[in-house]
Amino acid sequence: MKRMFLAAVLAAAAAASVPASAATLYVGHGIPGKELGDASNKLPVDVCLVSGASRIELFSAVEFGAFAPVKDLPGGRYDVEVRRHDTLTPEDFE
Repeated sequence: MKRMFLAAVLAAAAAASVPASAATLYVGHGIPGKELGDASNKLPVDVCLVSGASRIELFSAVEFGAFAPVKDLPGGRYDVEVRRHDTLTPEDFE
């Protein structure tokens, strides 16, 4: 299956009140859907953490102009994948 990656504004930063072994992930969707042919301009996306062949979905159907809820994670390095909403299949999570 051809994978589609979308750019999004992603930032991970250690919060001052959280120990160094923790991180906070902020996700804001800044790509207008009309740029990619979505007449509604919402262009909902799903955001996953990727580790090898496994994925953990963090946020689902984040729409253009929206910010996902803040997500606290254990400190570390993460690969983040952003796809159009509902394009992930069960095989993507194996």
